[in-house]
Amino acid sequence: MSTAIAEPSWLEDDEDMSREELDFYQTSLHAARERIIARIRNARASLHDTDDSKGDAVDMATDMLEYNQAVQRIAGDERTLREIDHAIGKFSKSEYGICEGTDEIIRRKRLKLQPWTRYSLEYQEELELERRR
Repeated sequence: MSTAIAEPSWLEDDEDMSREELDFYQTSLHAARERIIARIRNARASLHDTDDSKGDAVDMATDMLEYNQAVQRIAGDERTLREIDHAIGKFSKSEYGICEGTDEIIRRKRLKLQPWTRYSLEYQEELELERRR
């Protein structure tokens, strides 16, 4: 049930987003949200469907490694889902596409790649530099 999302005609980064652009991003976010929810649901189901029969030590270690990797993927997907939900909430406050650190417009190219991003590229780089110190 994949619905193609029509890409709007893009405006320059210094212009306010058109209704068409906002609709595109909102639709993209909802589509990404549904994909991630389905992936989490499937991953959780596969965790419960694992074979409980005991094998040798190598089989058990492999099973544990696969289980841990699946749990880590689920945790990552859940973090992404929270970011998507946060971004969707910004539409109702007319704050979508605005950097949370600088209140400047996030470049459309960045939003197109990751529509749930909170920060402009420049501010994100500053945050990463601070974390490394």
